[in-house]
Amino acid sequence: MAPLAQPRPATHPAPRPDIESSEPRPQTTAIDTGTRPASPQTEWQGRTLLNLALGSSRGGALPTPRYMKEGGDGADGGSTASGNEEIEHFGEDGEHERHISPGKQEDANHAKRRASLKKLSSKHESFLPDVSEVISRLRSGAEGFSQAELDRMATTFMRFKDPDSPELHKDELVNVLKHLGYQQLDKVKILEMADSISSYPTLEKADFMAFMEKHAEFETNAYKQLFEQFDEDNSGFLDSEEIVTFLSSLGFTPLRSMVKEAMDLVDLDGNGQLDFEETVIMLHVYKHSEGFTLDEISELTAAYKTAQDALDDSSAIHHKNAQTLPADKLADMLVRFFGPAAAEASVEIQTDVQTRAAGKGGDTGVPLGLNFQEAVVWARKLRDKEFHDFRDAFDKFDEDKSNSIDRNELAKIIASLGFTIPQKTIDEMIEEANSRGDIPDEKLKDGGVELDYDAFVHLMKILQENDGFSEEEIAEIQDTFEKFDEDGSGDIDVIELSDMLRHLGHMAIIEEVRRIHSKVDFNGNGALDFREFVRFMRLHREEEIHHIRDAFEEHADEDADPPVIKAANIEEAIKDLIKPPEGRTAPLPDVPGLDPKTYVSGNDLGFDQFVEIADTIRELIVEDGRKNAGYSEGEVERYKQVFEGFDKKKQENLKVGEATDLLMSMGFELRSQEEQRMLKEQIRKAGQDAIEAGAKGVVEGMVNFWVFLQLIRTLNRREDEEAERKLLKASDEAKFTTQEVSDFQEVFDNCWDREQSAAEPGMQQVGRKTISRTTMYKLLRSMEVRLEGAQRLQLEEKIQQLSGGGSSVDFPGFLRLMRWMMDTDFGKLNETAAKAAAKN
Repeated sequence: MAPLAQPRPATHPAPRPDIESSEPRPQTTAIDTGTRPASPQTEWQGRTLLNLALGSSRGGALPTPRYMKEGGDGADGGSTASGNEEIEHFGEDGEHERHISPGKQEDANHAKRRASLKKLSSKHESFLPDVSEVISRLRSGAEGFSQAELDRMATTFMRFKDPDSPELHKDELVNVLKHLGYQQLDKVKILEMADSISSYPTLEKADFMAFMEKHAEFETNAYKQLFEQFDEDNSGFLDSEEIVTFLSSLGFTPLRSMVKEAMDLVDLDGNGQLDFEETVIMLHVYKHSEGFTLDEISELTAAYKTAQDALDDSSAIHHKNAQTLPADKLADMLVRFFGPAAAEASVEIQTDVQTRAAGKGGDTGVPLGLNFQEAVVWARKLRDKEFHDFRDAFDKFDEDKSNSIDRNELAKIIASLGFTIPQKTIDEMIEEANSRGDIPDEKLKDGGVELDYDAFVHLMKILQENDGFSEEEIAEIQDTFEKFDEDGSGDIDVIELSDMLRHLGHMAIIEEVRRIHSKVDFNGNGALDFREFVRFMRLHREEEIHHIRDAFEEHADEDADPPVIKAANIEEAIKDLIKPPEGRTAPLPDVPGLDPKTYVSGNDLGFDQFVEIADTIRELIVEDGRKNAGYSEGEVERYKQVFEGFDKKKQENLKVGEATDLLMSMGFELRSQEEQRMLKEQIRKAGQDAIEAGAKGVVEGMVNFWVFLQLIRTLNRREDEEAERKLLKASDEAKFTTQEVSDFQEVFDNCWDREQSAAEPGMQQVGRKTISRTTMYKLLRSMEVRLEGAQRLQLEEKIQQLSGGGSSVDFPGFLRLMRWMMDTDFGKLNETAAKAAAKN
C-alpha cells in the first residue's frame, strides 16, 4: 500500500507573493515610485529592467512601442505630440527619466499602415500589452505580470489542476506551459524551478504564480542567448528575416504577415530592425495575440460572438451574462474561423477541453465556460496542429531536401491534402499570395516556383479560404447560393441543395446529397451556410473527379510520366464519362447527340485536360438538364411514353383535367378542392419554369410535355420535402446525430441494393425505398445476431407497427426500428456490436 501523502504544515507557512506577511520583503532599487514594491519572487524583474536599460544601445533607454505613442493615453503620462518620439530612460544610478527626441518623417504608406494598426489595436487592447504592462513585468507591478496575463494563468491553473484538490501536480507543468504557448521547455529545469519553490509534489495557486515568474526569467535569459547567437555581426539588431529565424528557433511557427505586423507595432524608429529590448516587447505582442494578426483576432471575435449568440438552451443566459462560451460549443467557433475543412480537428480540440473539464463544472449543471482569451488559446492550438500537418506534408514532398518546393512538388502536396485542382487554379493562388506580399517576388523567378515553408503555409491558407476553387468558380457558387436562398436566411437545406446541383448541371440523387450534406453540417442544424456550402461543393467535386479519374486511368498510358491518354483512345475515354462499364459510376449524365470526335484534337491528353473536357460537356448539359427538369435521358423517355399515352389527339398539349388524370394515374393524390386549386397554380409556375429553361410551344392554361416535366419535378420535390420532414422527425425521436443518420442511411441503402439485385426482372421497386423483414433478418445475421422463434415474431410485429400493417420499412421506420432494438438490446445487439467494435 502506498504511503499517504504528508499534509502541509498548518502553522508558519512560507510567505507567498499574494499573502500579506509581517516579515519585511526584500526591496529592489526604486525604479518607479508609482509601482508597488517587488515580492521576493519578482526581484529579478527590477534587475532585468535595469540591466536592459543600462546595456541598451540607446544609452539607457527602453523603447515605447509606436502603437502607444499615437493618439491615446501613454504608459506614464498620456500621449505625445505628433512627430515626437517618447523614450523611457534610466541614468547610471537607475533613476527613471523621460526624454523627447525629434521624430522621423515617414512615408504615406507606412503612416497609413500604422493608422490601420492603431485602429485595430484599440479594438483589441486586451490582446496588445501596452508599454506599462511590459515595463511592469520587468519591474515588479502586479506580481510581475499584467492583469490579463494573471487571468490567463489562473484559468489555465484551474484547467490543469487535480479535479479533487486545489493543487496542481508538478508533472503537469510542461503541459501547462505548452498550453500557454511557451516553447523553451526543459523538463529538468522546470522541475528544478518548481522544487525550489515547494518541496511538495504539487503546487498551490500562489506557488504556481511564483513558478511562472521564475520561468519567465529563465525564458528571458534564453531569449537573450539566442538573440546574440543570431546577431552574427554583433550589431545589436535583427531584421525581419532574422526575426523569423529567431522565432522558429524558439519553437514558434511564425508567419511573415504576423512578424511584419508585430514589428510595425514595436519598431521604434521604423528602420525594419529590432534590438533586443524591442524583440522582448514584440514577443509579448506575439504571445498576447497567440500568434494571430489583429485582423484574425477580429475574425475570431466575430466567430466567438456568433457561436455565443446561437446558444438557445437553458445555460444560454448564464454564459451570456458571464461572457463565456460553453466548452461544448468551442468546435462551432473554431469551424466558423478555420472553415468546415477543420471540422474534424475542431471536434478533437473540443473533446480535449471537455475531457479536461470533467469533474470541474460543479453541481450547477452548466457546461464549463471559456472566456474569449482562453478560446483564442485553443484556436492557437488548432493552428499549431494545422502547421504541424503542413510541415509533415512539406517535408514529405520536399524530395530534394532543399527546404523549398517547386511547382510539381506543390501539386503533389495539394493532392495529398484532399484537393484535386487544376494547375491553372494553383497558379491563380500563387499570384494571389504574391499580390498579398506573402510570397516574395524572388520566389517566382523566370516563371518558376520555389516556396519555402512560410510561403507554403500562406498558400495553404488561401487554399482553405476558397476550398480549392478559383475566383470564377467561387463567384458562380455564390450566385447559385443566393439564387436558391429565397428567404435570405443564409442557410439552405437538403432539398434546396438538390435543386442547386441540378441547376449547376450535376447529378443530384437525394440520398447522395444527404450523405455529403451530413459531412459538412458540422453544427447539426440541418442547414448549410455559405462556407459549409462551399465545403459541400468541394466534397461533391472530389467525388465527381474520382469518377472522372476512373475513366482516365482506364484508357491512360501507364508507362507515360505523367500519365496521358493517347490520341487514339480519347474518343472511347469520353464515351466512358457518360456510359462507363458496368460497376462504375458515370460522372456525367447522358448527352443526346454528343459526338466525342469533337474533342479529339490529335494530341495526347493529360488528366487536367481530360477534366476540362468533362467540364465543357457538363456546360452543354446544363441547358438541356434545366429543360429536362434535371431528369436523365432514360427518365425523360419513360415520362414521354406516359404523356403520349394520355395525349389521345396527338396535339402535344393536355388540358388541366387531362393532366390531373395523368398525375393521379402516377400515384399523385389530387382529390380535394384545395389540391385541385394548388395544381392550377403549380401548372402556371411549371409553364414559367419551362419557358425560362428554353422550352418551346408553351400555352397558358395547357400542359405540353416540357411543362409536364417541370410539374413532375415540382410534385416530386414536394414529396421529397415531406419525406425529409418525416426523416427529421424520426431522427429526432430516435435521438441520432446527423452523422449517425448518415451511417444508418448507408446500411439501409446497401440492404436495399442487395434486395433489388435479388429481385426477379420487372419486380424491382420504383419510387420510395423500403426493405423487407426478410432483409432485416439477413442484416441481423450478418451482425452475428441470432433470433429465436419468439424474437422473430416480436420483430415482425414491430415492423408491422412501424409500417402501418405492412411487412417492410422505409428509412424513417428503419431508424425507429434501430432505436427500439438498441434500447431493448434486442437479441443482445449491443453486446454483439461492442465485440465487433473491439475487434476493429
